[in-house]
Amino acid sequence: MKKLTFTIFILLSVLSLTKSQTITEKKNELNLGFFNIFELTSSPELGIGYKRQFNKFAFRFSTTYLYENSEYLADKYGYYRWSAHGYEVTTKLGLEKFKNYTKTQIYYGLELQTSYEQNNYEENISSDYDIWKEERKTYGISPSIFLGVKFFIIDNISISTELNTSCSFTKTIIKIYSDHTNSDRVENAYDNEIKISLQPIGLISLNFHF
Repeated sequence: MKKLTFTIFILLSVLSLTKSQTITEKKNELNLGFFNIFELTSSPELGIGYKRQFNKFAFRFSTTYLYENSEYLADKYGYYRWSAHGYEVTTKLGLEKFKNYTKTQIYYGLELQTSYEQNNYEENISSDYDIWKEERKTYGISPSIFLGVKFFIIDNISISTELNTSCSFTKTIIKIYSDHTNSDRVENAYDNEIKISLQPIGLISLNFHF
């Protein structure tokens, strides 16, 4: 699947460069509907972004919201319930430089992402006095560099994809609550993480130019 997608991507790039129609530059750009073509089984990310061009540069801003919810219930061998739900909000602010070709635009730049994520887990075994709960709150900041390509369907509409390399710093506050045989207990923990990652081509956005 990845090889086929990459082949189609290259073919589109070559074909777009051979077109005679050129891009009409517009100052504003609205980005909608982000998803990853390599991870269609994952939860969808709903996002919106905006770019403002000046000369051969553009300021970019975007925000993304992700929500997940799951539950498992079994009573074949006694009552058992497990549930998890959470959400994540991210904002990105960056600066890019671009170069236009016929029906295609290549761009690269720097971006800073901030994020907040909250997850809640609960396990209940056999009775109301055998409960385990965990709450996680994660704060993150992540500078990154990116490289992207944009294909113009018409002057006002395009699709784009990009790869990026980032270095993320996160801090997680963990609160664990347990109630076994009517004996309450609360534990607090903290987790700090530094991670360097490379996101491959696959993130797609639909863009409107005006």
